[in-house]
Amino acid sequence: MTHDARRSVARSLIIVAVVSCLVLQTFVATVPATALTTSPQPAINTDSSNSTTNAAASASSSGPFKILASADSDPARNETMIPFTDYGPNGANTYNVSAGIPPFAFETTGLPSGKINALAPRTDGFRKQLSTDIHIPYEDKWVKPDETAIVSARNMTNKTVRTAGVSHEVVNGYYALGKAEPRNGWLPTRNALIAGGNDPRIVNPWAVEVNKGKTVSYESRNSKAVSEFDTRPWVSKRPAGSSIGRNWFNGGGKIKIHSNFSERNVTVQKNQWAGIARTSPGAFLDGQFIVSPDDVTVLAPSDFRLIKPSNWETTLEDECKVTERVRLPGTNNTTTRTEYYDVRKWEQLSIVDTKVTKRVSLGGDERRGRRATFNFGNPQSGTLQVSHRVEVTLQRRWGKDGEHPDCVSESHSETIGTKSIVADSTGVSVAQPDELSVTVHAIDREPTNELYITINGTQDLSGQPLGRLRMSPSGSKKSETIYGPWRFYPVSLYDSITKFVGDRKKTVPTTFDHPVGKKEAAHLYRDYAALGNWSKRGQLRYQIDKRTSSTNISDRSLPPGIVNREGETPLYTRYAGKTYMTDAQLQNLQANAEDIFGNSIQTTVKHITYQESKIKMQNDGKTVHVRLFDPDTSAGIGGVELAVDGAKSSTVRTNASGWATVQATTALVTVGFEGTDPMSGASTFYEKAYTSHYVRIFMLERSGDLYRWISGMIHQVLLVVEWAALLLFLMWYKLMFKPNRKSGQA
Repeated sequence: MTHDARRSVARSLIIVAVVSCLVLQTFVATVPATALTTSPQPAINTDSSNSTTNAAASASSSGPFKILASADSDPARNETMIPFTDYGPNGANTYNVSAGIPPFAFETTGLPSGKINALAPRTDGFRKQLSTDIHIPYEDKWVKPDETAIVSARNMTNKTVRTAGVSHEVVNGYYALGKAEPRNGWLPTRNALIAGGNDPRIVNPWAVEVNKGKTVSYESRNSKAVSEFDTRPWVSKRPAGSSIGRNWFNGGGKIKIHSNFSERNVTVQKNQWAGIARTSPGAFLDGQFIVSPDDVTVLAPSDFRLIKPSNWETTLEDECKVTERVRLPGTNNTTTRTEYYDVRKWEQLSIVDTKVTKRVSLGGDERRGRRATFNFGNPQSGTLQVSHRVEVTLQRRWGKDGEHPDCVSESHSETIGTKSIVADSTGVSVAQPDELSVTVHAIDREPTNELYITINGTQDLSGQPLGRLRMSPSGSKKSETIYGPWRFYPVSLYDSITKFVGDRKKTVPTTFDHPVGKKEAAHLYRDYAALGNWSKRGQLRYQIDKRTSSTNISDRSLPPGIVNREGETPLYTRYAGKTYMTDAQLQNLQANAEDIFGNSIQTTVKHITYQESKIKMQNDGKTVHVRLFDPDTSAGIGGVELAVDGAKSSTVRTNASGWATVQATTALVTVGFEGTDPMSGASTFYEKAYTSHYVRIFMLERSGDLYRWISGMIHQVLLVVEWAALLLFLMWYKLMFKPNRKSGQA
């Protein structure tokens, strides 16, 4: 093949490759998204510790409460799309949405159970406030809403349809319908036809449905888990499998007695345990619970079981020797005969009384009872301890019985008191009441209104951590909520329960399903504190552009498996930014703040109205006199700093009459006033003002410079002309008086 032929073939191959790529791209672009999206992997519980538990747990590793499994693996974590199906006027609509890989807040998301199940294996959920009782849906139910006015909407998915010749959007998403911002999530909504652009309205209210399916609260689910324990005296249940933290349910408590008479050890009680599972409201942080200053409920489950002692006896062969005179047969003579008889040695034990005492103490305040739930009002920081005491009273009888009446028989009895104590303890830190105060400065100024929010006090968990600040104009359905940086993740404390009855034991897995089956158990959760980002949500169009922080705090260590951010989080003392509320809304603004426990924080709204300010300037030579004044009253504005350009000093402060003096360095002097600082505490607030002034003396000086420059230029031109004239004269002279070579000839 020639060189030219090879070049031709290469060009052909390149063209074919380019065309193939274009065709492939076109094909990929036209394939439906569902065809290219990997189907969700089933959630897999990998926390089981034995084959029995694994077999059962694999069947119940999914379910609505899987969304609370923060410390479990998320097998579909790397999948970025989830297929969902919604039902609109035109039938089923299947689409793919982002999985939202970052963790999400339960307060700001209302989810049907189907989407809960889809999110659970991909990410984790948390609460922003411990006062929020999460309600997990386990059965969808779509009903007509009470009202169909749109207050707010988010996470909408739509499909354009035409009804009566008009294009609308079939919207399925999360709405606040006819009410202010929902406290515990949005209303999942479907079948809505939306029109109106920036002012949306529902044009088919008769077809709209909202999800109000069956739900179970987070707190009641934990109560259900605790009720599994403290069973009948002859049965014991205790947590098993993988545990979070130390093994506080090891079940090591027992009562054992030793009998010298029977030379045996007898166990009458075992599998005793007690532990501090959770506080509510409260969260676990750095080895201790952080709790509310008002009241706290402690969940301290426990259990034990009695073992019915067995009777004991043994036979002592030939133990009893009996010698007696007996008549010889057929005679009147007697003789002595010795016989040996067996003796039965026996011992009987029976439980005649059992007394159980549980003590839970917090900071010196103690509660008693057999229940698992204990409430403390006005708790104090200190040690939280649970002590579980079991006292068993035994009746012991023992003795000997011979086969012959002459053998000695004896019987004795006694009462034996026994006890066993197990305990668990941890630290408790009580948040400080009335530690924080919040001030909202509603600022009416031109050209855009502003909100300045100041937070005073200790914001970390040793003080009074901010949960949320909600602002809303009086009588308006619109609001704006700012959430603090705290996150609280639910973490299951164990993944199975072992039941002991007699010599048998059986392990059953915990389940995420609801209701809980007879062969399953509910998870018991503890909330772990973590840090996230500050966030806001609402309709007041508050654009934050200034933040001031007092300190940065590092994220806390969490159990493995939790999806959370890492790094430091600032605790802001000031939030500031523009808001596009109307003047009327701003004047009627109200605000309230809560800490993470739902306790009120002192909140004040200060309304600040700015007035116009003006600047006038005049000069005496290069000395420029500046006055800042109120144009309505002509009164000077004293004691404020002005920015100056074109003078020896860049700033100057006005006197009591509003006057200030600067020395100009250029013909144009500009003076500006930035306006009164909203945080200055001034009695009157003034807007920005700017003005410029021409200093004429500089203009005259520049005129003299121009005259001298023109005079110099004329002088130089005259010199050039003079030299040119001289040159021309010399050239003329040379031409006119050139000598004639022929004039001297004869």
